Parts: sequence; C-alpha cells; structure tokens
Amino acid sequence: MKLAIIVTYSPDWSHVNSMVDELLAANLTIIIFDNTPRGNFKINRTKVYLLRTGDNIGLGGAFNYAIKYAKSELDAVSDVIFFDQDSTFAYKDICGLFNELSYLKSLNVPVGVLGAKAIMPSGSSYPFKIVNDTHALEGFEQAWFVMSSFSIIPMEVLNNIGLFREELFIDLIDSEFSFRCRKHNLLNLISNNIKFDHVVGET
Repeated sequence: MKLAIIVTYSPDWSHVNSMVDELLAANLTIIIFDNTPRGNFKINRTKVYLLRTGDNIGLGGAFNYAIKYAKSELDAVSDVIFFDQDSTFAYKDICGLFNELSYLKSLNVPVGVLGAKAIMPSGSSYPFKIVNDTHALEGFEQAWFVMSSFSIIPMEVLNNIGLFREELFIDLIDSEFSFRCRKHNLLNLISNNIKFDHVVGET
C-alpha cells in the first residue's frame, strides 16, 4: 500500500480537500495530521484518516506519529509520500513520481528520498545543492537534501535508518534526514520530470 501523509496547521481546509481529491485519484491511502491547537475540522472520506493530539508537535513529530499509526493500524505500507499544506499538485504527477520510484527500484538504485521539483510562486525552481556524481541518472538530479513536501521515502528506508528528528520541530528535519540517508549510502534524488507548485516560508 502507498501512503500519503499531510501535516497541517490552521490551513485552508478547502485546499486540503483539493489535495485529498488528487491523492485519492492516485489511489493512495491518506493520513492528515492536524497540528492546529484545539482544531475541530472533521473529514469523513474513505481511505482518509485525520489524527491530532490537540497540541502542535511540529512537522517531524507529526510525520512520526502518522508513520507509527500506519504501522500499527493500516495494511503493510511500501512507500510514504509526504506533504505540508503549502503544495499544489495533480494526481498524474503523484502517479508519475511513484512510477519513477518503481523504475529506480527495478535498476536496484539505492533510493533514500525521491522528490519532485518544487516551483515557487515566482516561477523559479526551489534551489537545491547538487552532488557532483559521475554516475548521474538520466532524468534525475542527486541532491544533498530533498525537501519533505512531495517526497517519497520507502518504508524500508524509514525502518532501517530511523524516523525524523522531532527535536528539530520544523526546519531542517528534511535536510537532516537526507544527510542520514547519504551516511547510509542512499541517494537523495530529485526528478526533472515531475514538478509541483509550492509556497516556501508561508506564515
């Protein structure tokens, strides 16, 4: 089973529902973890689970809570795709990124994190630092780190190298996880073919 995790904090729930529509169209199971203190939004849709603790436990804590819930309560999860509330995408791009992951796995590429290319409101791609690698894969860039939103991590990787560092709360959880992947000789890859709109630093 493929799982999507969306973490929210006082979001525009109409936008979150649009995200859910696209993810369901891509045949994913969805966990929404709402970090909004005293949040009271409810959702009643098949294959969508809404979790909250009543406090803001940060992005890393929310991701970890959802992963642990999935392990204990849902069918076996093969891969997890992560989002925050500031991304816009279409189901075809979700399917496309999972197809690329399947392709990489068929080549026995040691994938740690596979991400799509984030496009900021300015129209520019979100900048990322490229790893100079003579064995580069066509159609992908090897990066030092991959931002968490619209990134896929195989469950096997999460089991082997551990979950996110909750003490980092929000910033740097994705870069720290990516650096840990590199330490374990796993690749952090960004697709040149799959793009999505993302607002960086939304208040």
